[in-house]
Amino acid sequence: MGSSSAASLFCKIVKFTKADGDVGHLRIFIDNDPSVPDRTEAILQGSNSPALHISQNIQGLSKQGADIFIICCNTSHYFYDEIVKMTNADIINMPLVTSDFVAKKGLKRICVLATTGTIQSNVYKNALEKFGIEAINPSLAGQKQVMDIIYNDIKAGRPTDTKAFRKLLQREKHLSGAEAFLLGCTELSLAIKEMPLDILNSFKFIDPLVINACHCVTACGKELTEEAENILKVM
Repeated sequence: MGSSSAASLFCKIVKFTKADGDVGHLRIFIDNDPSVPDRTEAILQGSNSPALHISQNIQGLSKQGADIFIICCNTSHYFYDEIVKMTNADIINMPLVTSDFVAKKGLKRICVLATTGTIQSNVYKNALEKFGIEAINPSLAGQKQVMDIIYNDIKAGRPTDTKAFRKLLQREKHLSGAEAFLLGCTELSLAIKEMPLDILNSFKFIDPLVINACHCVTACGKELTEEAENILKVM
């Protein structure tokens, strides 16, 4: 949810695990299920909740031997409590893990870039506020552009317009006065990989996909690579 970000998460977990060979890595199960109902539509329209579908997938993975779970979709965490009740599973809470990281960095004002479902349901706003951090939503024009990047670029397998993305960041930083941008949709983590260095050096990004990949490694009892530690330090 979606396929590319799930693949990216898998690669990051492997890359960030300190191991001398194959036997040092984690056993990882992936259920890449494109039939899960759209999370933003479920939140905004109140129909086709993905909670039961995701719960059944988790139960299926559990039968295969999985004991720690991560849902590679920020928006789906609107249904987090419901899914946990249905499964009684140990599910990593991506927004809370990310918010804890932001708090430890000493940041106090964050602009959240995410799906409209995540924004309107306050998934990150609620998580960040638990740590005393102010979450700022993009402008209406900015939110429309973010959704376009998520659905019409990344999910559709098309490249993101670098110039348009730079203008989006410049405008939203000016309007919000935020210290950093939180990439509250895993597709945006993929968009950042395409960006030139001048954008990466001009703006501060908090990437839940990276943070939670590292959390997966340590939650499963493994050590992080030096590369992973360094990425977290500079984020």
